[in-house]
Amino acid sequence: MTDLPAPFLPFINSARPNLISILLVLDGKAEWEDWRATKKGQQSGEAGKDVGIDRDVGNNSTRMRCFHIRLIKRCLAQLVVVSLLALLLLFIARRSEADEEQRVVTSAKKPQPQPQPQPRRPPVVAILHQSWKTAHLPPLFANLSATFADCLPSFRRILWTDSDNRDLVARHYPWFLARYDSLAPGVQRADVARLFYMHRYGGVYCDLDCDCLRGFQHLLANTSLALGAMEGSLIPERENPAFVDEGQVENSFMYSQPRHPFFWELILRLNATQGDLPIMASGTYLLMTGIRSARRIGLDRTLFSGLPYLTVYPPSLFNPFSWINPQEGRASPDCQLFGQFTPQSRQLCRQAYLKSNASYIVQYHTQVWDKGRKNVLRQYNEAATTI
Repeated sequence: MTDLPAPFLPFINSARPNLISILLVLDGKAEWEDWRATKKGQQSGEAGKDVGIDRDVGNNSTRMRCFHIRLIKRCLAQLVVVSLLALLLLFIARRSEADEEQRVVTSAKKPQPQPQPQPRRPPVVAILHQSWKTAHLPPLFANLSATFADCLPSFRRILWTDSDNRDLVARHYPWFLARYDSLAPGVQRADVARLFYMHRYGGVYCDLDCDCLRGFQHLLANTSLALGAMEGSLIPERENPAFVDEGQVENSFMYSQPRHPFFWELILRLNATQGDLPIMASGTYLLMTGIRSARRIGLDRTLFSGLPYLTVYPPSLFNPFSWINPQEGRASPDCQLFGQFTPQSRQLCRQAYLKSNASYIVQYHTQVWDKGRKNVLRQYNEAATTI
């Protein structure tokens, strides 16, 4: 074992306490006891000189130098181990950062799912359909029809005649023409023709005895099919296929998007019938059976063209003046049924509804067929055996 080089001795002497502490931590109690034995031997050698005991002092010095060398080697070795561990941890950290960067880059390169465009809602169908046997309207109906020009100025207004109605069926629904020709002229064919207006073109249909009070386009924007209820009902029995909770739903006001399956189903149902039909079987009664059927199978909870399938508005909006219960919703005593009012009383009735600010259309029911509740009720009962 060679001696330690001279330059290391000052370092060893000055760092000895610190090295002892490192030794205690890194090498444990065994090395500490070894060092203490060496130190004790040195002290005993010095004491032996005084009492005449011969000690091998040179041997102790050699052991001390060996201890210091071994201590330095151990410290260096453990420093290397700690450094390697630190480098390993640094490598792992850098590798994790690189993996994260690569993941972000890879994720950025992947095509990101694009938000699906919401189906565009169709605009309100700006057409107003009305019907009369010829193109020449009586003065009362001409005046009432003109009120829609003020309420719906952007709407195209179409007046269908009896001849136009048959041409519409012959051109676009030729398979129904024979059934159409078998229907009673007048009200029955007119009732059926409006189903074809709605299905083919969509838009608003209003009877000629309807008075438009204010614009209502906003009530059409959020539905694909709008109908209006009326106070009272001629069908109180829930088991009746035409019973609806709102009461009476007239076919005097209707709105639809074109090609609506609701009207297609009514057309098919009519085509499946044979022979003469009761007068009500092609109009309001048929309409209410369609509502009841659609609700029974849940169609009223679905969409058509991205809009609710069916909306039935309350009586106050489109049919506040009931011919079944005249006192219900009647805004003024001047409001009379069956065309029994004068031009002056009609204006007073109109002003009363305008003042209430609740209604958009009021129907005066000038064309209630047979003009009697008992006769109409009988016709509804006859319709129930047909549709």
